[in-house]
Amino acid sequence: MNEEKQSIVDRLSKTVQDLTNQSTEFQNSVEICKYELNDTKEALRTKLQNSEALRIEMTEMSTRQHQSQNALERCSSQLEAMSSTVSELKRENYGLRQRVQTQKPTLPTTTASSIHRDCDDVSESGMNTIVPDDGGKPFEVYCDMETDFGGWTVIQRRQDGSVDFYRGWEDYKNGFGDLNGEFWLGNDKIHRLTNQGQRYELRVDLENFENESKFAKYDHFAIGDERSKYAITIGSYSGNAGDSLRDDNGMQFTTKDNDNDRGTSHNCAVSCTGAWWYNICSLSNLNGQYLHGKDSEWNVGIVWFHWLGMSYSLKRTEIKIRPVFKGESGFATMYERK
Repeated sequence: MNEEKQSIVDRLSKTVQDLTNQSTEFQNSVEICKYELNDTKEALRTKLQNSEALRIEMTEMSTRQHQSQNALERCSSQLEAMSSTVSELKRENYGLRQRVQTQKPTLPTTTASSIHRDCDDVSESGMNTIVPDDGGKPFEVYCDMETDFGGWTVIQRRQDGSVDFYRGWEDYKNGFGDLNGEFWLGNDKIHRLTNQGQRYELRVDLENFENESKFAKYDHFAIGDERSKYAITIGSYSGNAGDSLRDDNGMQFTTKDNDNDRGTSHNCAVSCTGAWWYNICSLSNLNGQYLHGKDSEWNVGIVWFHWLGMSYSLKRTEIKIRPVFKGESGFATMYERK
């Protein structure tokens, strides 16, 4: 009997121990759940905060976008107004140009009507005969009536390398090449054109082998006669090619057989294989060798330093001049390429 009771007590004790162990495990599980719940709450709180920050940022972005849109609309309105003003100025300039041309003295009746003092007198691009006001002989020129309101007398063109520009003094004095292709008009002719009692402007059009174009303009251009070695006068620069003539103002013309540059150790026309108004050589060399873009030699090709550097030889160049006329206000009227 006592043994049976003892057995019952043992079983009860074991059951109590098992229940106690299960209770402990349950409490541990509850604690783990609490920790996990806290972690979940913290994660949710962080996400909520991030969501709020994102909402605020999106609101700010929307505000900035609205402000930018308003600014864009204002700029668009201003651009339209400026375009209208530019159009009006173009019409006014064209009218001034027409009035100036009608006021110019006519040539003697014994001269053919196709002869003009420069290309500012003609109406179409192409070959024309001109007679500057110095009373000298007529000569042929190529007129550009398309670029920048027209009126340009072209004095140089490079485009395919078909003409050798590494020449001597007499060739550059008299001119050479084909007016419909590559040519140099001639320093004597350029002197006659730019010394007619009226100021001339200069435009240099450039193109690379990637078919990109730039230009440089100078509000005054003239060269002296042969006794001055065709010394150049250059005015103020404008354009987008960079000012690569700035060091050449006042320089005399140099060819391979007539060294007038300021260098003492060599002839720049020889070292640059061209002919130009070299200073101590130059930042431009538009009469250099016709190469093909990037070249390893320094300043021997058709170079305009401030656009593509000294080692890039350009594909195409045109140098042209046009008289600067005065509008009704008496101030010189200049044109900018748009």
